[in-house]
Amino acid sequence: MGEDRISLSRLIESLIERVNRERKWLLTLALVSITVAPLSFFVSVQALTRPRMLHRLRLFDETLYTIFMVSTVLNLLASFVWIVVGIKEVRFVLNWNKRFRRYLDLRNKVDAQLGLEEKE
Repeated sequence: MGEDRISLSRLIESLIERVNRERKWLLTLALVSITVAPLSFFVSVQALTRPRMLHRLRLFDETLYTIFMVSTVLNLLASFVWIVVGIKEVRFVLNWNKRFRRYLDLRNKVDAQLGLEEKE
C-alpha cells in the first residue's frame, strides 16, 4: 500500500511539474483562441448579413449555398466555444504561478517535517 501512495504522489508531482513547464504554451494557445475566434466570428456574421451575396449564391448553386450556410453557422458556434475556452484557460494559466508557488512551499514544509522526523 505504501508503494501505491509513493507512486501516486510521484505521478501527481510529475503532472504538476509538467503543467508548470507547459504553461507558456497553454497561455499562447489560449491567447490565440481569444484573438482568432472573435475574428472568425466577425467574418461569419458579416457573411450571413449580406442578403444580396447570399441570394446570388443561392441562385448560382443551391447545394453550395447550403454548404456555405451550414459551415458558417458551425464556424459561429465553434468560434463562440473557442472564445469561452480561451478565457477560461487564460484565467487558469494566470493563476497557475500562485498555485504552483503554494504547492512548492507546502512540499518543502512537508519534506522538512519528514526530514526532522527521520532524524529523531
